[in-house]
This record gives sequence, structure tokens and C-alpha cells, in this order.
Amino acid sequence: MFGLAYKKIRAGKSVCLGRDPGSKPAKAPTAWHMHENVTNEILYFCTVIRCCPIPVIAVVQGHAQGFGSGIAAACDMVLAADSAIFSTPEMKVGIAPTLVMTPLQDVHRKALAHLIFSGATISAQTAVAVGLVSTVVPHASLDQSAEHLCEQLRSYDVQAIQVIKQFLGKPVNTHPETLSDLADYMLATAFTRPS
Repeated sequence: MFGLAYKKIRAGKSVCLGRDPGSKPAKAPTAWHMHENVTNEILYFCTVIRCCPIPVIAVVQGHAQGFGSGIAAACDMVLAADSAIFSTPEMKVGIAPTLVMTPLQDVHRKALAHLIFSGATISAQTAVAVGLVSTVVPHASLDQSAEHLCEQLRSYDVQAIQVIKQFLGKPVNTHPETLSDLADYMLATAFTRPS
């Protein structure tokens, strides 16, 4: 069964404030312990979004710090309020944020390097320019815009949505001929399956 709805999970001023500024990075006794108790859950979260057969939309208001920026980047579309702010300040507390950088790979390389190394905040408008955010709307109309986007998606053919989601997940820098073959194969198989 295909379902799509916008749900405001939690009312709040920010989507994610990141790590407590006073906390120190956790030390794990072994790499396996770190993988099992910290990184595995974060990576699994990104995998769930990537493998979801329908688009996952991040609706961002306030701050999206640290992995908050990563969560937004992992989603298929990011709708941000004009007052939203994004940052990855992990380097300031001695953490190399490779887990956050993994979903941020669609962000332009030099902009990503600046975001990581400087720890600076960027506006929603800048986040659109560097490839982190899909679109920016006035804060007052954020919920309405999110619902409108979901309503639009609900009006589309389910198979078409699933094909586009899969096609968007193709490897970056795919050779044009390979991309054409993939597009042909996906379209032909999606619309010739028995009902």
C-alpha cells in the first residue's frame, strides 16, 4: 500500500541542535564497539532513507547543526524555512565528521570543505546554492508548503514515483551511455510489469 503524508513529528524551534557544546567526543574501547554502538545506527538511518521506495522530504526550520545537516542531506528533497541555518561544527570539538559528510556528498565539494573546516553556519539561501536544500519558503508558510508538496506527489502515479526515486539513486558521474541504458531499462520494466 502506498501512503504519503506530511506529519509534523514535533513542534520545535529547530530541527537539530547537534552535540551538546560542553560534551567531549565519546571514546570507544574498540573500533567494533564504536561501530556497533554509535556509527551503525547513524549509517542505518541513512540506508533506510535511501532504500525507502518513495521520496523522503526533510522540512527544516531553525538550526540543522551537525548530523541535523546530514539528516536533511540524506533526504530526497529538503524544504527549508527562509530562517533555517545549517552547520557542521564537529571539527571544533575534535571530531572528524565523516558520518555527516557521507549524506552531504551532493553538496558542492568546495562548499562542503568550507562547511566542515570552518564550522560556519550557512543560510537556507546559501544551502540551496550549494546543493544541500531543494527550495526555501517563508517560515510562516513552511507547513502549508510541505503539505502542498505532499499533495502534489500523491497525485502522481506510484510506479512513476518509485522509478524516479530509483533513478535518482544512481551513482554520481555515470557515463551518459550507461545512464541512457539505465533510463531505458527502468522505464521499460516499470511499465510492463503485470499488475
